Amino acid sequence: MRLTAFRRLCLLGALLALSVIVLGAWVRLSHAGLGCPDWPGCYGHLTVGEAVENAAHANAAYPDRPLEADKALKEMVHRYFASTLGLVILAVAILAFRNRRDPVQPVRLPAALMMLVVLQGLDEFVIVDTHDVLLICKKDKEQEIKEYVAEIKRNKGDKYI
Repeated sequence: MRLTAFRRLCLLGALLALSVIVLGAWVRLSHAGLGCPDWPGCYGHLTVGEAVENAAHANAAYPDRPLEADKALKEMVHRYFASTLGLVILAVAILAFRNRRDPVQPVRLPAALMMLVVLQGLDEFVIVDTHDVLLICKKDKEQEIKEYVAEIKRNKGDKYI
């Protein structure tokens, strides 16, 4: 079987996804999930090394979360892998779209995966996705979900609840 660019990218994406899952567990189990409180950098710097060099400034900027270099490094490694995975997914989706006229080229699944990544990247949003309904709501409006559910029930019945 010939490995096309699309298949190679998919294989790379699968390996990166596995790595992101393992690294995520490592970050979680080592309590490093908030090792860097801001995004995309770390304590206002691009790398952990820069944050460590400016530790006094970093600690002043985030007094509730003092810099712990080992935790920050774990968090940033996870972020780098996850960001690379996002770029690979984007490349897969673009390649699938460019080859969409090929009858054996999957297009819907890469597009759906890309949309999932975009939706997941929406910070400060609650996303509820079922087989029938997609609900995207800002976290500060999450109490309004009850009102949305009541409205859906009123307009569409119990079918979508």
